[in-house]
Amino acid sequence: MVPSLHPASASAVAALEQDPFYRKISEAFARNEVRRRTALADYFDYSIRQGTRIGKVVHLDEARIGVAVWLLPPTLAEADAAGAPCYLETFGSRSMKFYERLGFVARETFAEPTAQASYTLMIRTSREAHPPWRST
Repeated sequence: MVPSLHPASASAVAALEQDPFYRKISEAFARNEVRRRTALADYFDYSIRQGTRIGKVVHLDEARIGVAVWLLPPTLAEADAAGAPCYLETFGSRSMKFYERLGFVARETFAEPTAQASYTLMIRTSREAHPPWRST
């Protein structure tokens, strides 16, 4: 049985599907809007459930005290074990070197109109050579 999506997933898609960041992470489905919206709903469902499970969000003020140093390694290890890629958004250019040392690569920078600031999308591929859902 396939679990149902978190109730907030559809609202998140409706609110954010035109955002440049979410268009970028769903570009593989650019030719099929139904599939793109489905992929985004799955993404938001996963993110909401993981955020609830982990119960931690790193805020910019906390970054100065090294929260990412203890939060990211176990999260990245879990992603690697699952063969899953990771992404992050950063508004601070000084943190990019830290993320690069963890294997993240800057993909694109976007202007965020509400905050009137730029943020960079960074991607990290899985370090697991053969994730469980892929054939060898």
